[in-house]
Amino acid sequence: MNKDEYRATLERMGLRQVDVSWITGVTHRHGRKWANGDTPIPQSVSLLLTALEEGRITPKWLKKKIPLPPPYASGDRA
Repeated sequence: MNKDEYRATLERMGLRQVDVSWITGVTHRHGRKWANGDTPIPQSVSLLLTALEEGRITPKWLKKKIPLPPPYASGDRA
């Protein structure tokens, strides 16, 4: 997955970069590097987004398995 495919996938799914960062356990800055093309998007992230988009994993399932997002996910920055 390249940066354009990554961005398009997020847009189709209504996700923000910070949402993917939270789900994958990286900082929001690292997630931004994926979107900018500064860092390659890991295959695991690509597979996760594909599974979400295809409905193989649901956001409800993720919410049960992953702790609450950090404060910056709501738009507040520490």
